Amino acid sequence: MLKKQAKFSVLTDKTIRNFILLQTLYNGFVAILTLFINTFIMKAYGNSSIEVLVYNLVQAIVQPLAMITSFSLSRKKSYLFTQRIGFVFYFLATIILCIFGERVAFLYPMFGCLISFGAGYYFGIYSVQTMAYTTDENRDMVSGV
Repeated sequence: MLKKQAKFSVLTDKTIRNFILLQTLYNGFVAILTLFINTFIMKAYGNSSIEVLVYNLVQAIVQPLAMITSFSLSRKKSYLFTQRIGFVFYFLATIILCIFGERVAFLYPMFGCLISFGAGYYFGIYSVQTMAYTTDENRDMVSGV
């Protein structure tokens, strides 16, 4: 006979609920920011998709490098310190976009590097924190699988 499993037992732990909530809010922020920036660059260059492709390619190249540097920094400092640096990069990118407006569109490779460092510093440490906050039984639930 099969054992009856408690549904959503992972959500009873307050720490894991907060972890899932923060990750959901962060993913929503990144999705909206990426969509906005891609549309912004495309509009600034007259619906040309080449600049958007280059921007996304810069992100794909720089983000793994940022993750490597975040791991080396987290060994010297703490994980939380490194993750906060990722948030600072995102904050700087958003502030620069708000202050300089359309002039940022012409510096999209530099802007892509700034966003990639934010993502690399955040996601590198997020993977470590996922292993710390979860167990083998609830990791699939937290990961969304």
